[in-house]
Amino acid sequence: EKGIHVVTANKELLANQGNALRESADNGKARLKFEAAVAGGVPVIGTLQQLLQVNDISNVEAILNGTSNYILTEIATNRVSFQEALQSAQKLGYAEADPGNDIDGWDAFYKLMILSDLLLGQQPEWTQVARRGIRGITLADILAVESAGWRIKPVASFRLKEGKARLLVEPMAVPAGHPLYEVSGVDNAVFIHGDLAGNLKLQGPGAGALPTASAILEDFVQLYKDSDNQKAAVEAVFSAHDSNRLQDWLITAPSTPRKAAVKQRWSTDQEHINTYLVSATAEGLENMVRAGEINNFFRLAGAAQEIPDNNPVLI
Repeated sequence: EKGIHVVTANKELLANQGNALRESADNGKARLKFEAAVAGGVPVIGTLQQLLQVNDISNVEAILNGTSNYILTEIATNRVSFQEALQSAQKLGYAEADPGNDIDGWDAFYKLMILSDLLLGQQPEWTQVARRGIRGITLADILAVESAGWRIKPVASFRLKEGKARLLVEPMAVPAGHPLYEVSGVDNAVFIHGDLAGNLKLQGPGAGALPTASAILEDFVQLYKDSDNQKAAVEAVFSAHDSNRLQDWLITAPSTPRKAAVKQRWSTDQEHINTYLVSATAEGLENMVRAGEINNFFRLAGAAQEIPDNNPVLI
């Protein structure tokens, strides 16, 4: 609300209040970045946001919890019990002292709800989404499934068909040749199908301090670069002009600018944006641009700087 950008890795917060936070960020002219909240160091959020500009995403299958994937891999590889594999994950820092969020499927569930917000703009009722963790899976289960040529993987899936979405979080039997079959250890992987891009697979570490830190810092650096680029663009526009000389400008803004002398206003019905004729110095206009108070500005062409009479509303 104060116009301060936010970077977070808190997937439970975003699953519960993500849309409200994005609305607050929009109202405050700020940005909410959360790459680290889903799949650790795997850039799934940025990839989906990029694809969603032109692609319809109909299918996502993913391993979103590195701790669960590590435990199942440890059981299968070293022929140990579930409890032994869990203790190993805790010793390595992959699992918390209370591992319920991971092994009961909640962590992957929250992440899937975040993806649902991105893909659909909304979430299904939480009670309507099947959620099953890996607690209770035994070495005997894993060996039996492997003998049939399959592997057990903790899968979160999103499938959209005829306008209806089906979301699941549960251990699944994955056949050889499936994109998730070879994903082991703490790796996360996301398999995406877009109608134009086709099939894409992203894979990388999903648990541990460094992958999460990497995603947080990448978001932070991106915000810094965007701000720096905007600053450079504004400086390039105004640097050649007298910053203290009052000039007339035509601007678009969501509300009446407070730091300029408004001469005329034209109302529009496009997302509450109005057009104003204002008198301001270049420095004053630059400050309004930086503060996000105006959408765009235009210098008036022609020496006379005449404004056409389109039934203006006087302030």
